[in-house]
Amino acid sequence: MVSSQVPGARTTVSMGDEVLEDVDFFKYLGSILNRDGTSTQEIKARIAQAIATLAKLRPILQSKNISLPVKINLYQSLVSIFLYGCESWTTTAETERRIEALEMRCLDGRSLASPTCNGGPTTRYGGR
Repeated sequence: MVSSQVPGARTTVSMGDEVLEDVDFFKYLGSILNRDGTSTQEIKARIAQAIATLAKLRPILQSKNISLPVKINLYQSLVSIFLYGCESWTTTAETERRIEALEMRCLDGRSLASPTCNGGPTTRYGGR
């Protein structure tokens, strides 16, 4: 394998006579790696996966037949899966805002409704 770089140009990598394709990001071992070293693509992909999973779990989370502790366990599992590998993420104010928005969306009263009431979060915790 040969790697060469001209100042101001992109790095070229070749194996034998074949020059490998130059890309801005790619998936490796389940994580998205970017050219610039940020985790923006990875975080966006994880948020999209979490939202899709939340949508699939919504009927379960809104069911009056399932106890609140079980719903909380589902929520904690979703968060654990979303945050897997986050120790290596590089975050910006924007990505942190996106993560907080996801958390608020997951904790929305319509997602984790108590089996004893149909109201939002304040009703669940004794308000209103």
